[in-house]
Amino acid sequence: MVRRADPVAVIWAEAPLALSFLAEDWGFTGPERTAGGVAYHRPGVHVDMSFWAWKNERGITTTLAKVDRDGTEQRASLGVLYAASGLGPASAVPESAGTLYVIRKRIGQHAAALGALMARLDAVDSGALFSRSSRTRDAGHRGG
Repeated sequence: MVRRADPVAVIWAEAPLALSFLAEDWGFTGPERTAGGVAYHRPGVHVDMSFWAWKNERGITTTLAKVDRDGTEQRASLGVLYAASGLGPASAVPESAGTLYVIRKRIGQHAAALGALMARLDAVDSGALFSRSSRTRDAGHRGG
């Protein structure tokens, strides 16, 4: 019998070290194990790195949620926020990951992009950044 490795277990094992800067440098609590990966929280911002699979595709998505004092939540993928902040193209934060080797690689790529984004997220109006990311995402869906 062939035993398949669990991609979520890889995230549970390797993401906490790669994302340790969130707790050490940016005041997040975590990691919290989720059904799909790991999550980190601080007042007003939540980060979730999760494995996904759909049909014959697999990958990792890192999503950030900005939560206002009134409970209003804005969510955006790390790649879209990365592009909206001017750090580079969303393609610099790839999500597809068909093998465990690539999942490990994506964890590192997402951690590096998130590290670069955190300085921008705290230095600028994060609401404006999330709004720009929404426009960027919408323009991408319209083909422009």
